[in-house]
Amino acid sequence: MQVDVPSCFVGLVLDNCQLPYPNHGHVVLGNPSPILFYPISSNEVRCLVDVPGQKVPSIANGEMAKYLKTVVAPQVYLIIVCYLFIGGLSLLCHH
Repeated sequence: MQVDVPSCFVGLVLDNCQLPYPNHGHVVLGNPSPILFYPISSNEVRCLVDVPGQKVPSIANGEMAKYLKTVVAPQVYLIIVCYLFIGGLSLLCHH
């Protein structure tokens, strides 16, 4: 049985980040796919970016950071760019 993987979520945890509406999730209808923000503690927010495609850009060689900086960051809070230099990305694939 072959499983189709149309996209993967890339997760970032943003420290000392405040959302416009506390204790609520936020959906950004980005291009080419949605971006989710939701609180996971009193001072941390998780950002999930849906990265379309069968082949996810590589974290090891910097392709993922480049994708997030050039495609995602201009559409959302520019603070994300700072976190890309620190690391801490994780992948969650859709099945």
